[in-house]
Amino acid sequence: METISITLPTSKKRVDVRLDRKPMKTCRLKVYPSQEIVLSVPERVPTTWAEDFLIDKGIWIESLLKDFLRLLPPPVFKLVLDFFLVTCISAANMNDLSF
Repeated sequence: METISITLPTSKKRVDVRLDRKPMKTCRLKVYPSQEIVLSVPERVPTTWAEDFLIDKGIWIESLLKDFLRLLPPPVFKLVLDFFLVTCISAANMNDLSF
């Protein structure tokens, strides 16, 4: 397995893309909610072609990564106080707690 790093066009953020070479005829680009990016290509495709393809799809990749971040639930913080479990939905709610 290879890894290719590309710079996203709008945010200028560098992301790593896992390059999987497989016995297939077409390429497949997947962006996962976990922010993982995988490009599956036929075994004989040059790495330079894969890099150019990823740069060409940079805006699409960036929009999906941003959409997935927006869909994530807010972080949950758990505190144990006097043997009671208090679940705070966000860090902002922690200021509302009275001790």
